[in-house]
Amino acid sequence: MKNWVALYLKPNCEKKMSELCRSRKFPYYLPLCTRRQRYQGRMVETTLPLFQGYIFVQWTPENQADLQRSSLILHVLKPKSSIRMLRELVTLRKVLKQSPELAIGPLMKEGMPVRVISGPFMGTQGLVAKNKAPGKVIINIEMIGQSVALPIESINLEVCD
Repeated sequence: MKNWVALYLKPNCEKKMSELCRSRKFPYYLPLCTRRQRYQGRMVETTLPLFQGYIFVQWTPENQADLQRSSLILHVLKPKSSIRMLRELVTLRKVLKQSPELAIGPLMKEGMPVRVISGPFMGTQGLVAKNKAPGKVIINIEMIGQSVALPIESINLEVCD
């Protein structure tokens, strides 16, 4: 069995790398998701990489030099178990087939400072109080010396520095 790796790429180069792999017939997997968003007053559907900056490729001596010459790769991430990663990718592919609008969000831990990036509370900053349910977190927002807890989907949050 060949080794599969995750390639961490330069920003916005996932589709370029997938095109390179496709043109050279290198086995690869770029998980894509569909996002619907309002743009200039109308709903637009876009297809974006699910894991921003990453693509999965079969890493062989024959294609290593070719891929590295592309100058798109920042890091090669080799898994501890290639078999386990392949199983996870197969599962991910099945999930995406059923739910192409699947979205990921950053890992949220209690006490992390976050900012709301979409929805009615956009721009609001607070601290993660707890993970309420899968994909949802409660953030505390201090107002006039008191705290208000807002249940917000983690996809609508970004971690603040």
